[in-house]
Amino acid sequence: MCYIGGYDTPGFSWRVFIAGNYTFVADGDSGLRIVDVTNPFSPAEVGCYRTQGSAEDVFVDGVYAFVANFSAGLRIVDISDPQNPQEIGFYDTPGFTRNVYVLGSYAYVADDGAGLRILDISNPSDPHEVGFYNPSGWIKAVHVVGNYAYVARGGDGFSVVDVSNPTNPHEVGHCNLPGYAGYVRVYGTYAYVVDGDLRIIDVSDPTDPHVVGTYDSDYATCVAVDGHYAYISAYTSGFRIIDVTDPYNPREVGYYNTPDYAWGISANGEYIYVADGNAGLEIYRNLLIGIEEEFKVVADDIRVINLKDGILFKITGPHRSAMLKIYNPTGRLVKEVMIFRNFIFSPDKDGVYFYKLEVGKKICTVNSSQFVDL
Repeated sequence: MCYIGGYDTPGFSWRVFIAGNYTFVADGDSGLRIVDVTNPFSPAEVGCYRTQGSAEDVFVDGVYAFVANFSAGLRIVDISDPQNPQEIGFYDTPGFTRNVYVLGSYAYVADDGAGLRILDISNPSDPHEVGFYNPSGWIKAVHVVGNYAYVARGGDGFSVVDVSNPTNPHEVGHCNLPGYAGYVRVYGTYAYVVDGDLRIIDVSDPTDPHVVGTYDSDYATCVAVDGHYAYISAYTSGFRIIDVTDPYNPREVGYYNTPDYAWGISANGEYIYVADGNAGLEIYRNLLIGIEEEFKVVADDIRVINLKDGILFKITGPHRSAMLKIYNPTGRLVKEVMIFRNFIFSPDKDGVYFYKLEVGKKICTVNSSQFVDL
């Protein structure tokens, strides 16, 4: 992974949402921050709105930002002019507003101990509640697809709620989890839930959700899914990139230790946006995206590529590791290391180096002139 740029917001960054050339940051007591990321190497704040309460989550739909403000309910902010955002409506929910998802004319609010609240937002200046789902325990996060709301319920696991009639939402499926379910995202027929670890849940049958895959994490707080990668913010352990091509066997393929507390995460193509607590917005690049076709295949299990800051080695096939030995042109060994799946080597000096990899019983020796430039 590669650090691209960042913007140190004035508050504590909880969540981040990407829309076009802008990143919207829920920044705690500092409200909503709008950051222009047209050039991700140099993000710049263009506007802000200090909402009441603590901005803990944000969802953008069209020209409106819907901000979950903990004790101050849901705030609706007109962002048609990003340099001059203005609140145009609000709804003071009965609980503590943690998370919000918008689909069509409705906002679905995870309201902690007050359950899931469904608001009609067809007139953004006058949002009003039309229905609610309030089981025992807590509702921490929600993702809506079609007629179903998928909810993370803290210590009570994960539930699927039929919202085809917003005035009468009702649970149709449930799955107990070993941890504390704090966030959920749905991609295809799978729900990705963080409960300290990452749980991948098959929701192809909404009445029978069940865990099919697990990735053990230090302390997963949020998840984003894009393509065949799941991105996990892991609090004091930065973020993790998980290959979920096979949902039954998720595996880590990259990580980065961010400077503060990685609490929220979003991904758009090769770029990863992290709400990193006191460090604000952090932007990274997933070096594994967009270069698959550029790899030089030097053996059945080995692919290598030149990057701007080094050489990327990728181990494929059944083997999980390889012994890498690096020699200078005189034949002197300059580095020897065991690598696992992916590894970037940055030489101290320019020049031609020879790389010898031992994968299983196969040995491959190549020099840097055989690699393909990215």
